Amino acid sequence: MVVLLTDLQLKKYKHTGAPEYKSCGKVPGLIVRCFSSGAKTFYYRKRRDGKLVVIKIGEYPEMSLAEASQYASALSLLVPQGYSSKHLRTAICYSAIPSDIARYLTNDAIADNASSLEPEIRFAVTFGDVHMDWYEKDGKHRKHKAQARQHLRIPKNHFASIYNRPMVDLTIHDYVDALKDCWLNQQPTAKKASHILKAVCLSYAASNRDYLPAVSNAASFTELLRNRHGKPQSKAQKQPHIPHHKAPEFYSEFVEKRDSEAMSNIAAQVVMFTGKRVGEVVALRWDQLHEGVWYQQEYDGKTPDIYDIALTPRVLALIEDARKAGKGLRASNHYVFPSDNRSEGHITPDSVRVQTHKTSFGNKQSPHGWRHVMRGWGRHTGADPQVLEFALGHKEAGIAGHYGSHEVHDRTRKVLTQWEDYLTGEAHG
Repeated sequence: MVVLLTDLQLKKYKHTGAPEYKSCGKVPGLIVRCFSSGAKTFYYRKRRDGKLVVIKIGEYPEMSLAEASQYASALSLLVPQGYSSKHLRTAICYSAIPSDIARYLTNDAIADNASSLEPEIRFAVTFGDVHMDWYEKDGKHRKHKAQARQHLRIPKNHFASIYNRPMVDLTIHDYVDALKDCWLNQQPTAKKASHILKAVCLSYAASNRDYLPAVSNAASFTELLRNRHGKPQSKAQKQPHIPHHKAPEFYSEFVEKRDSEAMSNIAAQVVMFTGKRVGEVVALRWDQLHEGVWYQQEYDGKTPDIYDIALTPRVLALIEDARKAGKGLRASNHYVFPSDNRSEGHITPDSVRVQTHKTSFGNKQSPHGWRHVMRGWGRHTGADPQVLEFALGHKEAGIAGHYGSHEVHDRTRKVLTQWEDYLTGEAHG
């Protein structure tokens, strides 16, 4: 059985399979529930009069192992006194330090007495409890790993002030106030948070008929954010990118100074030539390639439609270079850009970003910025904007239905070839 005695062991431990309880720390009764998503929750467990009492303490790493041990020590003295697990959990939510637990247990609204059973029901479940239940049932079952990570992290990061408060005590104004800073500084993240919040509230309402969801419509919630806190202070910044007329100079310097056999450098050139998102390039699989076409399914990319993209001879040659460079690596039979250092099996987007920054242009050009550079080149040369949208894999009105057309393949391959000729210096425009 795994025993996690130190904070370092707890941090490094990666759980697989169904959620399980593990012993942790040196305080008897302190356990941690581990999820395959990486989330960890502290609990205190003790038998009283033959009945097992289990009390949630807090989430790791928001609460350290040392703090959880202090709360467990305090609970070891309080549990034998007959307090219910729900009242103890509520007292922990309101207490800033372990010594405050006993003080909150004396509050008439929380104390265990025969005259009031309603508080026991009201304080039973926190927003964090409901969020994790929703995440395990629905939130982590996403085709995009990045989206599943957002569903786990956004509520913990941006609803931290209310995360451990009782669910039924929270009003829509509590949520609006909790998301103020995120709305003003990270509007796209705030909009994602509103959709997650709606899902969590509706999930709780589904199992509690008397609960009226504080948020049942994400659009109306963002409207409340706008009315209460105003417009965001700054617009979302585009990815750093150079003017299109600087692109040939960048490419020339890159190929001269970079190792042509390194996976990250080959992937970077594929990004430059195709304008594809870096995450989609590094995760490219051999089974997605067939007769010069990159077949990209719904779960492979950001655009939620099934579509495929024509590849040019230069890109296909780079993919063959990747095959040679990856020969012998354990993941090379699955990914075009394999890595022996990661469990996912392919290189990271950051490895591509680091290589593109090792030029005299530095961080003036990001890998994702090549999409902007290609658009600028297209406008300057008069390239068909719709064909460029096809090539970039954007979902635009009237475009999604044409993905997969051989006529479109020929048109996109022609435009991408012209872009490559311009980038490599073999043509000017």
